[in-house]
Amino acid sequence: MKLSGNVTKARVLVALMVAAMASSLLGRHVAVPLRRTVGYVLAPVGDVGMYLSMGLKSEIGEIRSGGLSAEEARRLREEISALERQLQAVASEKARLRHSLRTSADISKMYAPTSDVLAHRLVPARVVLSESLPYGRTRLVNVGRSGGAETGTWVTTRLVHTDRAKALPEGLAAITSQALVGKTTSETGRFTARVRLVTDPGFGMPAQISRRADGRIVIIDREDSAEEVRLTEENNVRIPVWAGGGGSGWIVVPNVTAYHNVQPGDWLLTTGDDHMLPIQIAIGRVEKVEPNPDDPQVVTLRVRPLEDLDALRDVYIIAPPVRGGGRQ
Repeated sequence: MKLSGNVTKARVLVALMVAAMASSLLGRHVAVPLRRTVGYVLAPVGDVGMYLSMGLKSEIGEIRSGGLSAEEARRLREEISALERQLQAVASEKARLRHSLRTSADISKMYAPTSDVLAHRLVPARVVLSESLPYGRTRLVNVGRSGGAETGTWVTTRLVHTDRAKALPEGLAAITSQALVGKTTSETGRFTARVRLVTDPGFGMPAQISRRADGRIVIIDREDSAEEVRLTEENNVRIPVWAGGGGSGWIVVPNVTAYHNVQPGDWLLTTGDDHMLPIQIAIGRVEKVEPNPDDPQVVTLRVRPLEDLDALRDVYIIAPPVRGGGRQ
């Protein structure tokens, strides 16, 4: 292809080669000014590509932006940020549900070999209408003094949300992966239930004390006498008791025979004999042993719940099996 007239690609190439050879022969003093002069001549031609590229980028940017104004771009960024936050919330809820399913499966594995707990259903529930963070151990009760409540009164029930459209029965155990935390009350309905915590004054149930076999001296009743012995794994019989809520963060176990020598650190457990709670699970640990001034033969135990009830969020309600295979 010819450029114009007698100027051809071959001739241009030959001319450039001759110029290069001449500049080499003439030396550095002549070659440097010659290169600078040629650079000035060719610079506008070389800059055309740069200017063309910048122009194209500018046009493409305007096309991509759709001609958005600054206000429209700001709103678009806010919408994107809101969508990102919603996506994070969905991911967090998904992780919580996965954890709930794993916990439910772990509970079933723990108790299935020794009881018919799998015949019962573990109903997952989440505490609602409660403080988001347990800043204090007391809460404000908003029913007013006319209802007998004072500011700072302990709230010992929790409203929970379930996935059951049918109201759950009263007296069902509410547990976590490590402890019993309460039982349902008669205030249940569609998708909701109220749980009476183990610290509520109206809470009460048979339980048992499991002492640590640490060699302490205890008295064991024989057929015709009583004998002082050191507590070991072999003679460590669990003590049947009655546990009730103390109303101020405690579980109270009254009238425990003093010679059992129950000490702080011993465990309060369920009996496993209740048909509504056919498992043995921890309730709390003994924190105080108080002598009875009226009867030195017995003591009162103050038990701290094993679960932090102020921070309680997720629980599992043990529902009885439904006849006919339906869903409770």
